[in-house]
Amino acid sequence: MDLTLISERVSELEENETAQDKDVQLLRQEILCLHEQQDALQAQAEDLENRSPRAQTDRYQRIYPSICQSILGWEEVKDLQLDHINRAGQPGGTGSRPPDMLVCVHNFQIKEDILKMASTKQPILFRDHTLSLFQDVSLLTLQHHRQFKPITEFLRSQEVTYDWWHPF
Repeated sequence: MDLTLISERVSELEENETAQDKDVQLLRQEILCLHEQQDALQAQAEDLENRSPRAQTDRYQRIYPSICQSILGWEEVKDLQLDHINRAGQPGGTGSRPPDMLVCVHNFQIKEDILKMASTKQPILFRDHTLSLFQDVSLLTLQHHRQFKPITEFLRSQEVTYDWWHPF
């Protein structure tokens, strides 16, 4: 064999090795990226599972009657049936703030009693935490409320009581 031919062959093999090293580095980076995506998806799946009505209803079904007793001053919460409880918004809340919760109370009158008492009893303290209770309304309704904000602020400053009627 000719020495030049061997030299060309060695150069070609070295170029191939360099190209393969680059390919291996790219594959390692892609694997790391896939692991990060997998971790994020697992965390999201776990969070979604934790937000499921089944998981939340079991956990908060015991706490919510105590909150209602505190707000309404009831000795015992009777006929409090919760259809479901879900976390809303960002997982885990922000900082030391607990997550927002959506609670669907089955009995309309009990829900109205809770909201009415909550609006007159401020702040609502429960286990060293301040709670705020709001009726769950659509985004469009919230936008309508915001349009009336200057009026409602004026009414509050004059200590005028008001209530939102349908459709806002």
